[in-house]
Amino acid sequence: KWGHQLAGLEACPTRHPIVQNGVEGAKRRLGRPVQSKQPLTLDLITKFCEKYNGSSTLADVRFQFILLVCYAGFLRVDEIQQLRIQDIVISEDHMSIRIPKRKNDQYREGHTSLLARSSKITCPVSITKKMLALLRGSSCSCPMVRRIVKSKTKEYFHGTLGISTSRIREEFKRYLVQFVENINLYSTHSIKSGAATNPGCRNISGELLDRHAG
Repeated sequence: KWGHQLAGLEACPTRHPIVQNGVEGAKRRLGRPVQSKQPLTLDLITKFCEKYNGSSTLADVRFQFILLVCYAGFLRVDEIQQLRIQDIVISEDHMSIRIPKRKNDQYREGHTSLLARSSKITCPVSITKKMLALLRGSSCSCPMVRRIVKSKTKEYFHGTLGISTSRIREEFKRYLVQFVENINLYSTHSIKSGAATNPGCRNISGELLDRHAG
């Protein structure tokens, strides 16, 4: 095409049907089919909680919060990164989470998820209370999921800086590699897809599921 333009020729070889068909054929030959990631099952999440429930390290508690709240609320990782302390209200039998922006929020009105309290080891309210206790004294406008800062004597959550998406991916693989055969078959989106394919959701109406998922 460049040579034809320099020569002042109007006919462009790249627009010829044979050339265009050849390009499309090469793309199909070299292309790979989309391989969707496997969803996380409730049994796998329960095994994870049984191992790390008693841990008090900041990294363990932070990932438990991400895993359980995303699973119970059908949240994406970028949505839980937006959460602020002021967006969470804990009641006697449930907690409400205000999500300012969701991917499927067509009217940009935000969304509020209600997560029930349970006596199970996978209770999202219990881990949220534990997370808030570690963030005691922080401003209400600060993010819930933050970076961990280490000093010579202790480690603590940064006051204002949140955690990056790449860091969450690293922790996802590091924590769950011991519970699955091939960690490459899973990604952070497996949390939400696992919640959506949970057999318990089959007894819930589609309208209610849509409302819960925003």
